Amino acid sequence: MKKITNLSLVISFLFLSCSDNYMTQLSQSEVKQQRMAQVENQNCFTIRNHGELKNGSTWFSVAGNHLDDIICSVTIWNTNDENKGTYEIRNVFYNEGRDVTVVHTINNELHEQENIKGGRLCSSKLKPVPSGIALRGVSQSRGYIDSKRTFYNTPVENLDISIHQIRWSDLEPSRGNYDFSIIDDALAHIKEVNPDYKYIIRMNCGVWSPEWLKEEVGFVFWDFRRDTDDFRLPKFWETPFLNNYSRLMRTLAERYDDNPMVAGVQANGVMTFHGEVMWNRLGRPEVAVKNKENMYAAGFTPDKDIEAYKRMLRIHNNTWKKTRTIVALNPYKIDGNDSPTDEERTSILFESARQILGVKGILGQHSLHDNVEKEIYEKWLLPHAEMGFPIYYQTQVFSRFVDYDLDDLYEALKVAGRNHGVYVEIPNKWDCTDINNGPGGNDCTEHHRADNMQEGRRLLKRNADNF
Repeated sequence: MKKITNLSLVISFLFLSCSDNYMTQLSQSEVKQQRMAQVENQNCFTIRNHGELKNGSTWFSVAGNHLDDIICSVTIWNTNDENKGTYEIRNVFYNEGRDVTVVHTINNELHEQENIKGGRLCSSKLKPVPSGIALRGVSQSRGYIDSKRTFYNTPVENLDISIHQIRWSDLEPSRGNYDFSIIDDALAHIKEVNPDYKYIIRMNCGVWSPEWLKEEVGFVFWDFRRDTDDFRLPKFWETPFLNNYSRLMRTLAERYDDNPMVAGVQANGVMTFHGEVMWNRLGRPEVAVKNKENMYAAGFTPDKDIEAYKRMLRIHNNTWKKTRTIVALNPYKIDGNDSPTDEERTSILFESARQILGVKGILGQHSLHDNVEKEIYEKWLLPHAEMGFPIYYQTQVFSRFVDYDLDDLYEALKVAGRNHGVYVEIPNKWDCTDINNGPGGNDCTEHHRADNMQEGRRLLKRNADNF
């Protein structure tokens, strides 16, 4: 008899009803198709029998040798394709003829449910979703580790995730020559300080792409905030750029897809200055007209933009097999961030992510305050989560120009936890001593331990247990 031990939770799918205010007004049949797709995208086996064990666990028998398919956890679906929960695997056994697999799961009370026999036991090789509170590095002066012009945060007590902001120009200064030490050193340092910490790769492309690439694929002059920025933006909407982005993702996935610390990689192939896809496309209002003229003159159109976005998602789906892809979305605004929302194109952003990435994708938005009374949440992000797909949030920033303080941050974490979030990225320049101006040098340990902050963290982790 063969035995596998020490396996950990990977994924589950929680289906909730579709919100009435979802912009595309998905019908119940369409929602059911989404749910079915979640099952079909896994390795699923018909349940022959099941029963209760003395220690409160449950066993399931399935036909055949599935050692390579049942990796870390199983999701149980009944005969009506209803999700009955996902559970950690304790043991997998085979009989001598290896024609029956018995899966022993932990804390599973499914023996009380009906319609389990004849249902399906499904397993996925996806890594767990990153969960809890995430922090991105800012500068070495605040005690963070500086890797050239890229930054990640040293693990902080009572936080969970380090987001590494990396400029493509640093990682690949010349074609095919990669400085993997930027990532390897970060992973080694984080593992030494806190091996339970998770790590997200945020590869910044757009204006942060290598200069050799801009020369190769073509570029336009582009400003973010003022006329003196004079950035060079590669034509990210064109095939030559996306071919290089595909090569970059393939190279990174070959090296890091199997690393359990790497919980996610941001999809930033189609960006300008910030990673939020389809927003701030044209920079601040004072430079938007000029940037639009330059981009359109170089061949940019909203239709090409959408097609480039879809190809970026396909690139991630085809290269990262185990690691989640993170996509930051905002309303699509053709004429800059002060223009009306293009609702049709915004719906396409979310629909495409579901169709291409499924639950491998984690979609989010980058300006959560202390409520979810915002168009992007009500019409798109929350309905996306209610269909059973993971989402995350990034909070509002601390700034002298923004009415947002520590109490607002505490509330934002709880709001995110109450609204399906699996993790929250807290503000850049987080230091608690001088939140408006920073850096103040305080690592915020006292605030991290605060009940108000930890309550939100617990809610986020509870949501992540559903995946």
